[in-house]
Amino acid sequence: MELTIDKRTALLDLLLSEYTIPEEMVDCVAEAIKLYKTQNYSDEAINNMVKNPQSLSKGLSLLRERNGKTDLSLFRGIMMEWLVCAEYNALKNKGDVVMTIINPDPTSKADLLHIINTEHGYKVVPGPDVKSGGSTYVLNQWEKIVRKRYEIPMVDVDGVLTSDEGLKQLTSNQMAKFKQLCKDYPNKKPLPTEWNKEDISRVLADYLKYAEFAVQPDTDTELSIADINVRNVKEKLYNNEITNQQTYDWSVFSSETRNIFRDEVESDVDIIDKVIVEEDVDVTNQVQNEKTDSEAVKQSGIKEVLSETLDMTKSGVQKVTAGLKNVALGGLNWASENPVKAMMIIGSITAGVGALIHEGTKGTSDASSKSHPHVEEGMGTNLNMESEDVNDEENVDDENETSISPASGVEEDDVKPHHAKKHLRKLPEGQKASLEKIATAKENGFDDLEDGFTWVDEC
Repeated sequence: MELTIDKRTALLDLLLSEYTIPEEMVDCVAEAIKLYKTQNYSDEAINNMVKNPQSLSKGLSLLRERNGKTDLSLFRGIMMEWLVCAEYNALKNKGDVVMTIINPDPTSKADLLHIINTEHGYKVVPGPDVKSGGSTYVLNQWEKIVRKRYEIPMVDVDGVLTSDEGLKQLTSNQMAKFKQLCKDYPNKKPLPTEWNKEDISRVLADYLKYAEFAVQPDTDTELSIADINVRNVKEKLYNNEITNQQTYDWSVFSSETRNIFRDEVESDVDIIDKVIVEEDVDVTNQVQNEKTDSEAVKQSGIKEVLSETLDMTKSGVQKVTAGLKNVALGGLNWASENPVKAMMIIGSITAGVGALIHEGTKGTSDASSKSHPHVEEGMGTNLNMESEDVNDEENVDDENETSISPASGVEEDDVKPHHAKKHLRKLPEGQKASLEKIATAKENGFDDLEDGFTWVDEC
C-alpha cells in the first residue's frame, strides 16, 4: 500500500477514536465470544465486552521500559490488529461480509471477527490471529493454530512464513517442521498482509508522537519516536489526559478505511473465495462445521498435549506421563477439553519440562527478528519492537501477591525463597491480571491465563 501523508493523517484520526458494535449485531458478537473464548466468562462479563467502546488507546498501557530501552513490542502487536482490521475492511471484505471488527475479548485466539449477513440474519465467523515477531515465536504460534484451533486463521505480519525472505531465515529444523505442518494440513496456510514494516513503523510513530506531543503526521518537527517518554504517556493515559476524539460504531471504521485506501488495488477475488476460503472458514458451511471442529479439537486435546511434549524432549516423557497421572483434575476428560491448562499444570509439577516449554515458545535471535526497518529518525537501538521478545528481566511488584502451584494448590509463602523466572502467580481474591500481563503470558505460550492469576517475569 502507498501510505501518503494525507492517508497517514486520515488513518491517525480513525485510530484516535473509539468504536461500538452496532446494536443489531451485539447478540451475534456475544455468541461468537462464547464460541471462541479461552476463559470462562459470565454472561455479565460478555455483555460488558460487547457494550463497551473499543479503542487503540487502551493498548498504551502495554508500553514498557526495559534495561534503559523503550519496549514497543506489545503495543506494536495491538496496533497491528487495528491495521490488519483496516486492511480487511478496505481491501478484502466483499459480498456478504459486512465488516471486520476487533474482537472485544482480548484473550481469544481470534483477534478479529468477520460479521456476515446471511439469509437468517447476522453471523460472526472468526477472523485471524494476528502474529508478528521472530521465526521461533511465529512458527510455534502457527503450529498451535493448525493443531488446536484449526478454524482460526493466522496473519503473518512480518512475513516469516509467507515470504521468500522469511522462509530463507528459518533454520533447517524450523523448515522441516513447517514443511511437515504443510503436509499434515495442506488446506491451511498462514496469510500475508499488505502492510510492510516501513509503513507499520510510520503509523506507530504517528500515533505515539500524537499521544506524547499532539504532533500530526504533516507537522514539520524535529521530534521523533525516540523522544517518547513511556512514563509520561502512561501517566497521561491513567489521568484520562489521552481521550478518544470521537465515538463511532464499527460501520464508520469500515467505510472510512475504504475511503482512505480507495485508490489501492482491491483483491480481485471475493473474500468468500479468497480470504474466507484461505482461512478455512467457509461462510455457508460454518454453522454446520463449528460443533464438529470443536469436538474434534477436544477429542484430540490430550494427544496433542503428549505430542507437543514429546517434540520438546524425549527424556521428559516419563516425567510428563507421571505428572498427568497425579493431576487431580477429574480425569482425562478435563485434560482433553483443556489441553493448554493441562500443559500449565504439567509445567508446574516438572520444573525441567516447564523450562523446556518456555524455551520452545520464547523469542530467538534469528535473522528474521533482529530488527525492523527504521523509517523514523531516532528509531534505532534504543527501541525494541519484537513482539515475542520477553526475555529481558523486569522488576515485578510482589506486594499482596502469593505464589502458588496450580497443580497442588499449595501456597508458597512459607517456602524458602528461590529465584524463579517466568511463572504464574496467584493474585489476591478480587484482583485481575493487567492487559500487559495477559499479553506477556500469551507470548510465553499461556493463551488462556486463568482468572485470579498473573504472569511474573522474575521474582
